[in-house]
Amino acid sequence: MFAYCCSDGKDETQKPEKPAVQSPWTEEITAASPSLAEQNPTVEEPAKEPEAQVEQPIQEPPAPEPEKEAPTGCAAAAPKASLVTYTALLDVETNGSLGLNIDVQDEHFAIVSRVNGAAAGTWNAMCPDAESIQAGDCISEVAGKPVEPKTLLSLIAAAKETRQPFQVMFCRPCVKMVNITKNGRPLGLKATDLETNFGMSVNAVEDGPIKEWNLSNPSSAVTKYDRIVGVNGQSGSVAQLVQLMKSSEQLELKVLSWNP
Repeated sequence: MFAYCCSDGKDETQKPEKPAVQSPWTEEITAASPSLAEQNPTVEEPAKEPEAQVEQPIQEPPAPEPEKEAPTGCAAAAPKASLVTYTALLDVETNGSLGLNIDVQDEHFAIVSRVNGAAAGTWNAMCPDAESIQAGDCISEVAGKPVEPKTLLSLIAAAKETRQPFQVMFCRPCVKMVNITKNGRPLGLKATDLETNFGMSVNAVEDGPIKEWNLSNPSSAVTKYDRIVGVNGQSGSVAQLVQLMKSSEQLELKVLSWNP
């Protein structure tokens, strides 16, 4: 005998769905796993203290060397190529004196006005002609040092007292020949006409024939400290030179200069 069971078409034999099983490690891993920031924490370096600046000592600039006083007069002009110089060794001990008359009226130039013999005469007798001491030569150095007129006399006195050889450098002057026509005008020349001077010492040139000459002939211009030693081919005392210049309209002046 067969028995029949009715069914609504559903398969009652399907197994019920299993509830999702949560891994017991899920929460543990999530809770225990540090974040990336926690894994690599930022290590803050301690702030560095600023280095102390060492002040450098201020170096003062070196003190400038004192300027050497430039030689004046013939001592300053002597190195120029246009002036001839020579050195003489004067034997004061044997001869007793220098044998020179020296014009020291000028503040810049000590000029030989006359050779009297003695030590200078002995030197001239034995030296070459180019080194013989002549009137108009200027003393520029004594014992290798520049000398000025105001100190020269004391050096000469010391040489006479000690009777030591006197080493002197002389400087030959440049000679200028100046030709002018006055045309009844004054020369425009200021000069010292002391009889003790060697020639007429020029102090200044003002308006007049000599200034006109200077403008036209700068290479042979008459300048301060020059000496006029001849007029129209004649030499003589200062008084004679003055008279010659006054009495002639056409003048040829012989002028010595140590400022070429």
